[in-house]
Amino acid sequence: MISELNKHEFYKVKHFTDLNSNIEVKAVVSGLNPGRIYVDDAANITAALVWVKGQSGFQLIGDARSKPFLNDLEEFIKEHIEPELLRLNIHTVEVGVADESWEDVLHHMAANKELHSDIQHGIHIGFRPRYD
Repeated sequence: MISELNKHEFYKVKHFTDLNSNIEVKAVVSGLNPGRIYVDDAANITAALVWVKGQSGFQLIGDARSKPFLNDLEEFIKEHIEPELLRLNIHTVEVGVADESWEDVLHHMAANKELHSDIQHGIHIGFRPRYD
């Protein structure tokens, strides 16, 4: 089950940043930059979705084969993240990844959304306000 880490728990994903070249992700995980971290399984973390506040975007780190992310991330984004982004008047975000191994997760998490990708292995997801 996907859940958010408390700031004092960010160290639990630090080992993923050793393999990630994104300096902003490292800064969030180390507590130097503001952000949030969502993990696939708080008891056995294999992957994380990192909100980098300064970039107003996300990075996926860890194991791209994470079953909870592949199966649950779309619903988690719809129910938890998208309403928060809309409240902040953010309608498009970038989701960056280290390599193409995340392609399946990216497409699942952005199902029914407008996607634009580039050679940096990121996608832009467009959100529309819901009025239900």
